[in-house]
Amino acid sequence: MSRYSSQYQPYSFGYLSFHTWDNPWSAQQILGAPDVYPGYADNERAWAPRVIDANQFLEFQFTTSVYVTKLDVYETFNAGGVKAIRCFDVSEEWITLWSTDKVYVLELDIDCTAANTWLYGTKEEEQWVSGVIGYSSQNGSDNYSAQKILGVPDVYPRYEKAISAWAPDVIDENQFLEFQFAAPVYVTKVDVYEVYKAGGVKAIKCFDVSEEWITLWSTDQVSVFESAMIFSPSFTSTIRCFSDTILLVIDCTAANTWVEIDAVRLKGYQKSWSRLAKREHVNEVLEDEEDKAVTAVESAAAKMSIKQLLAHVRK
Repeated sequence: MSRYSSQYQPYSFGYLSFHTWDNPWSAQQILGAPDVYPGYADNERAWAPRVIDANQFLEFQFTTSVYVTKLDVYETFNAGGVKAIRCFDVSEEWITLWSTDKVYVLELDIDCTAANTWLYGTKEEEQWVSGVIGYSSQNGSDNYSAQKILGVPDVYPRYEKAISAWAPDVIDENQFLEFQFAAPVYVTKVDVYEVYKAGGVKAIKCFDVSEEWITLWSTDQVSVFESAMIFSPSFTSTIRCFSDTILLVIDCTAANTWVEIDAVRLKGYQKSWSRLAKREHVNEVLEDEEDKAVTAVESAAAKMSIKQLLAHVRK
């Protein structure tokens, strides 16, 4: 048995779905052991509400009734929104956790107003490619060159062989484009505008401030679509990336000819990263919040007299 106030439902493009997990961001994602923690990320394998207000909640149950001594909430994105923890006692009454040690079903009341969103609470920025760093090959020094991915789309939404889009000179599985944007952001989405033989992108990577390449998304099998499309896969990485540099790995073997990419759009948040860029700090913040919650529960329990505790146990 479970109830929830709302759950985020992502947009899907026609019959195509690029989500790699069943029921992304649904309440079902809280089942079992952590899928995301200790990573800090906007990840589809965790629950996220659809409505941003002060009345969000999750109600769920465990296999066996126990005398509760501790409740660990694994928050992996915009931590700190939990405002109440309640339990449904065998007396069939909702009571606060620190006033009882006998539970069956737990409920979390969550307030999203402080974050003002289930995302970062700041405006998501959009950027287009500002510079090309490297490429595997190009089908010309001007027409079909890697420089054609700069800026906004020139060809999309048309589907055609176009000299205003990049096309490789070599037809194999190891083609790539490495490029950068004007400002580093916490990357939330990469939109690839494919205008000929779409479906050849097999990996999207970003160069993090830790000076490591992080694979945001990848696949072992590429496809071919005879139409122009904006490829926007949900990231499979649980590690968030603060970066201005993206690498696309392209496989042309399924198409058996060149593919063409018109432009790439980067979405993300330009929040101050000096405090949050290190993932170790995020874990420290989560652990600190956990310690505060435990202290609050223990303090409240200590205020109850032995007589009160015994009276409740005897009910």
